[in-house]
Amino acid sequence: MRAACGWRRRRSAALVTTEETSTQVRVILDQALADQGLNELLTDERLDLDADDPARPILPAVSDNGPAMTSRDTRAWMAMMAIAQHHGRPNTPTDQARTESLYGHIKHE
Repeated sequence: MRAACGWRRRRSAALVTTEETSTQVRVILDQALADQGLNELLTDERLDLDADDPARPILPAVSDNGPAMTSRDTRAWMAMMAIAQHHGRPNTPTDQARTESLYGHIKHE
């Protein structure tokens, strides 16, 4: 599996593994949140706020349509962590051109 995660238009964590599971997604997102100091926003008090409360942190996550990113467990975990998912269009690799190019180079090496 290839996984990358970033906020503020930069990649902050990467994981290369033979598995492709929602557990791997949580591991990499936890690492990315910690690396960028965003986990400080995710306090219990703020996460308990209503979903439409402007004080609740909503972090965007843009990803491909892979099974690990679209699984029920991943969606539930991201909703709990106030992370909004956005997936690229199916069969449109140009939506994630930089990421797909990087993965192509890594795969051939």
